[in-house]
Amino acid sequence: MAAIDADASPLMRWHERLGHLNVSAIKRMMDKGVVSGLDIPAHWFKKKFVCLSCLSAKKKRMSYKTSARHKRTTVNYERLMSDICDVGKYLPGLTGNRYFQLIQDEGSRYKWCFPLKSKDDANGNTLRLMSELIAQGHRIKTFSSDRGGEFLNTELKTFLALHG
Repeated sequence: MAAIDADASPLMRWHERLGHLNVSAIKRMMDKGVVSGLDIPAHWFKKKFVCLSCLSAKKKRMSYKTSARHKRTTVNYERLMSDICDVGKYLPGLTGNRYFQLIQDEGSRYKWCFPLKSKDDANGNTLRLMSELIAQGHRIKTFSSDRGGEFLNTELKTFLALHG
């Protein structure tokens, strides 16, 4: 079986004109007379057909195994994540809040949003929320952040050491 020369093949030309349509679909279109002027000799369908564009587009990406430590938890309130966003000094809220803190539970995907006047207020929100969740009987195993200065303090470290 010989491979088809891309320049000399009417099948390749029609394959490209029809948006890289597969060969069996082109043959069906020709047999049913769907497209006028589509006359490809039968011997072209018997040859091995290779389109480099189609081959490269269908390549599989390399698989990356997810490590066990990055696996998403399914237990609610087991892992909390927090970040602080700056809405800018030019867009303060009506009450003068320049920042907001977003805390998300990884298990339920539930989110809490707290408006902040300064980043220093984030620590109090975090401690209050965690205290409420612990009082409701939830056990927080992990709290993660981007290691911003608002979360690197002894008060939060002491609280986390006592409760988890």
